[in-house]
Amino acid sequence: MSQFISFARRLARKARGIVVLPFRFVKWVASETLRLIFNRLLDEQWLIDHCPSGRADVKSVLLVRLDLIGDYVLWLDSARAYRDIYPNQKIVLCANSIWSSLAKQEPWWDEVLDVDVNRLRFDKTYCLGLMLKLRWRGFGVAIQPTFSREFAVDRLVRATGAAHRIGQVGDANNLTVADKTITDTWYTDLMRVGDPTAMELSKNAHFVRNLGATSFRSSVGRLQSPRLASPLIDAKTPYILISPGASWLPKAWPAANFAQLADELFTQYGLPAVLCGSSADQALCERIVQIAKAPLQNLAGKTTLTELLDLMAGARLVVSNDSGNIHLAAALRIPSVCILGGGHSARFMPYVVENSDACVLPLVAVQPMDCFGCHWRCQYKTEPNTAVPCVANITLSQVREKCQSVLQKLSNEYQIEVGQ
Repeated sequence: MSQFISFARRLARKARGIVVLPFRFVKWVASETLRLIFNRLLDEQWLIDHCPSGRADVKSVLLVRLDLIGDYVLWLDSARAYRDIYPNQKIVLCANSIWSSLAKQEPWWDEVLDVDVNRLRFDKTYCLGLMLKLRWRGFGVAIQPTFSREFAVDRLVRATGAAHRIGQVGDANNLTVADKTITDTWYTDLMRVGDPTAMELSKNAHFVRNLGATSFRSSVGRLQSPRLASPLIDAKTPYILISPGASWLPKAWPAANFAQLADELFTQYGLPAVLCGSSADQALCERIVQIAKAPLQNLAGKTTLTELLDLMAGARLVVSNDSGNIHLAAALRIPSVCILGGGHSARFMPYVVENSDACVLPLVAVQPMDCFGCHWRCQYKTEPNTAVPCVANITLSQVREKCQSVLQKLSNEYQIEVGQ
């Protein structure tokens, strides 16, 4: 009897296992399916890919350029070539809202779409709405001309669903290697621009030549000064404009050096200095004012972009770190001196152009080091927010000599007496 009971129990356990195992499997399949569906509903890229696009318009071209203002100004020269490449198409520029007001003044496109880049990166609702908007426009061609592409921007190109999605092979400076491997597949055409270490103007020129503008030669883009007659400064008094800030503080030349430079140029040429920059540069500029003995005016954080251009256009000389302001000065044809570190080696400075007619190229003060090209991943240990060695080692005399070469020439042209 006990053996029968034991057998019955074993049989019951086996039967229960046969029933329970499929039930657990079905439950797991159901839960995984629901999880996948839920994740897909939250994955805006999957939704966009499965969303019907608007009626494809083969005569519409989307240019996506969302990097910083200095990058835009460097690209502006080659931007004019797109009218020749696509003469009968409507060209739409997807532009960073920081500088989109400048883009709206240019004749090279028919429409400018403002994009808040910070919200694009971190606000999923905003990102989804923008991708849907681009999807429904039904662009025939989408072009991302940036060499150092970014994941969030590549997603916009993919979202368009355009038949031709064109970009540069570029580098992985703003992407991980894994992400770049993925985003490369989102383009139908990826172009190489010759030497990857070439100056940015050369890369841009090579790209548009690959697109069909075979006779294009690189130069410096031009911006028109608004000439507002701003009340911030007396336009009748000549001045030097100094931009001491940088997007990353260790790229900035020390404040004491800027103060001493302003003192020496005022003593020699009688030109007062005006300090400019964003609101983030106010404290830095105030420190320079306190150190300097020469009269300085601190306008950091007090100007709009249009007012800054007007201020820059009235200056005899612009002195700046490697930032967007040095490129604005070049585009306005204002003499300038750039204090250049080695993070990007020769990618953005000094300028290399194939057509230098009517260009006023920035002069460069630089102290070469073996570690140039580190992408600002400095191997040297420094105090927080202090200049990295390739910037700190640039001497006052190097910068002063560059400034003197410009001001002496201007003194001769305008017959300004030294010290007057």
